[in-house]
Amino acid sequence: MAVFRSQSRKRSHSRPKPSTISRIPSSGELRLPPERENDNVEYKSRLINPHAKRLQHLCTQMKWRLQQGDGEAIYEIGVEDDGTMAGLENDEMSESMQTLCKMAQSVGAVLIVLQDQCVHGKPGEPGARRVIEALVRKLPDDQQFSDLRVAILGNAAAGKSTLCGVLTQGVLDNGNGKCRLNLLRYMHEVRTGKTSSVNLDAFGFDKSGSVLNYSENSLEEIVKQSTKLITLIDLAGDKKYLKTTIYGVSGYTPHYCALLVNARVGWSTMSQEHFELAKAFNIPVFIVVTKVDLISEGRIQKIFQQIQAVVTRAHPNLTVEMVTEEDMVESYANDMINDQVVPIVCISSVTGAGLQTLTTFFRKLPARSSRHRQVSESETRSTLFHVDEVFRVSEVGWVVYGLLAEGNVKENDWVQVGPDLNNQFHFGQVKSLRRNKQPVWTVNAGETASLAVSFEDSGPENWLRKGMVVMNPEATPRCCRRFVARFCLLSHAVEELCVGFQGTVYIRSLRRTVTIVDFSAESLKCGVTSDVTFEFYGGPSYVRPGEQIFFRERNTKGVGQVLSIV
Repeated sequence: MAVFRSQSRKRSHSRPKPSTISRIPSSGELRLPPERENDNVEYKSRLINPHAKRLQHLCTQMKWRLQQGDGEAIYEIGVEDDGTMAGLENDEMSESMQTLCKMAQSVGAVLIVLQDQCVHGKPGEPGARRVIEALVRKLPDDQQFSDLRVAILGNAAAGKSTLCGVLTQGVLDNGNGKCRLNLLRYMHEVRTGKTSSVNLDAFGFDKSGSVLNYSENSLEEIVKQSTKLITLIDLAGDKKYLKTTIYGVSGYTPHYCALLVNARVGWSTMSQEHFELAKAFNIPVFIVVTKVDLISEGRIQKIFQQIQAVVTRAHPNLTVEMVTEEDMVESYANDMINDQVVPIVCISSVTGAGLQTLTTFFRKLPARSSRHRQVSESETRSTLFHVDEVFRVSEVGWVVYGLLAEGNVKENDWVQVGPDLNNQFHFGQVKSLRRNKQPVWTVNAGETASLAVSFEDSGPENWLRKGMVVMNPEATPRCCRRFVARFCLLSHAVEELCVGFQGTVYIRSLRRTVTIVDFSAESLKCGVTSDVTFEFYGGPSYVRPGEQIFFRERNTKGVGQVLSIV
């Protein structure tokens, strides 16, 4: 059962990066900098025969250090809290290392000795004292769970970020958007209250169906205990950021879309735009009417009738149903997948009205595969990772985030990344992987993850960008400047499109400017389906037959499927 409290517990989103560089000086003064509390480095003068309660405290302390280091911690054995390297004799050091190994096993980690240095006397002599620096690394959890990605769509001021904050933090909003602050990435978003980027956060359900959120758990605990994890993709609602919103739906491949409608405004032009966007990508949609605490019951009925009329007029095969009781949730969720029903849930992020029903709805959402093309048997053995974001992280290097569409990726695998503007792929090695911000050894098809890649050549900043793909080194990718798609024009400012018209095409994580260079129909009018040849502006890209495309330029929109590359 979901519990929403009126006060939130502060949580940190920034953690010190783990240091694997030896901190013990090889000569000179036998002292390290004083130990810091909020770090992943722990000093221990000795760890000899701790009693059960003390050992439990030491394990809890190790978990804290591992959290501070994103799964890695450095232990300096034989060092006082002030950094004095007093050292330990051989017997004491042996017992201390046995205790450290026991602690690591207890928290599911491995121990690696980085340096063993004699600080008093000579090695092997009686009375010699040593200091050992050890790396503690958390073993990834191989637990399998259902991970559903839900895009949060809707007009500006519909309460999208606020609802994400309420669901992930387990607290009610104060009416001024307090719950959205932890989710926003930029200061201008905080000032205006408008999301301009793609923001991710998550909550989960354990095996008993109880909600796991940040009110009592860290993200690591949520991921570890969840049998179903819900990743919320908070997208912009302002028309000015529509390109970013389309990219979020195309590149992050959500399994479902939640379309939020402000009860005080009702169904808007942007509501219709976002609804049609989700339907263009064949993503099941459910509607959440927010801020119902500010309107009357009669107004809710009018909004329901308005939505019903608009949706059924554009999609006669759909019915719109109001979800008022929890025992109705499961049947509506299944009918939604079959493209029969658009469920509506009414909620308030301030009073908590309807939140229990919405939470139950999330829990009952069936697992489903992301949209994908049909692949051959040989392709299922290959690796294909679509790059959504590119980062450069200190002490880690280049990191790419995205969706693994096919195959699997393991730590230390060799891969190729590209294409660059010269149609070249660059080889590198995967140094580490993270899924839901937790370290893992392997990533499987259908999962989103971050890959830290060390490239053979220098200067990735000159060519590495989102929209690229990561493949196994044996692959022979064929990239293109032109491709042909079976294309249907949905809307256009004038009667028909002509050759030479330019717009933006979205193909998974790829967002590129293209030019229409040819089409098979006599004329390309709204509602007409034609085989259209598109040409990328600039360098080539990796595109495969079968991929869905979404084309847009101002009021011009169209959808289609890639037939071939030229």
